[in-house]
Amino acid sequence: MPISVAGGFLIDQLYQLWRSIIPSRLHILFLLCVLAVSFLSAIYGAQQLIPILNPATILTHESDLKVIAWIDQNIPNDELILINPFAWGYGIFAGADGGGWIPALAGNPTIPPPVLYGLGEREQIEYINQISRDVINLGDSPEELWKYLSSLQIKYIYIGSRGGIISPGSLASNSHFRVIHCSDNTWVYQLLP
Repeated sequence: MPISVAGGFLIDQLYQLWRSIIPSRLHILFLLCVLAVSFLSAIYGAQQLIPILNPATILTHESDLKVIAWIDQNIPNDELILINPFAWGYGIFAGADGGGWIPALAGNPTIPPPVLYGLGEREQIEYINQISRDVINLGDSPEELWKYLSSLQIKYIYIGSRGGIISPGSLASNSHFRVIHCSDNTWVYQLLP
């Protein structure tokens, strides 16, 4: 950050210097040249950054967005939806797939919620973290997962195309879970009583 601020200050000072040197009738032309150079620099910088993006960090796919649109139309906004958690870092958890976009795009709360929950009250953070740790521990045991989620009144599970600790195959083979929507390897399950 300090280098960026210093760089911006240097560019501003050079701009002010050139502006004082260039005749006023050429100021518009000079400004257009500065904008063109800035635009070309931004394009060049973006081309350098795109190849370094790790495909493993892209959590949302087209199928996730389609299913989130379905959730928006078919699941009431006050229903809490479990998404596959993983340890994000800094003592918080995040969604391992496109389910992290459910609160923003469909309006439903999720466990874990967007990582900004880490800025909340300590008790709430620990509550969400405990649920996320428990889900990770129970993810490969559908019967125990069902008991745990039922005790929390969580009725829906979202499993995105990227997957996670909770496997759609293990839930499908258990009589306590029902597929209510599936599209391109993205699933929404409902817990049955």
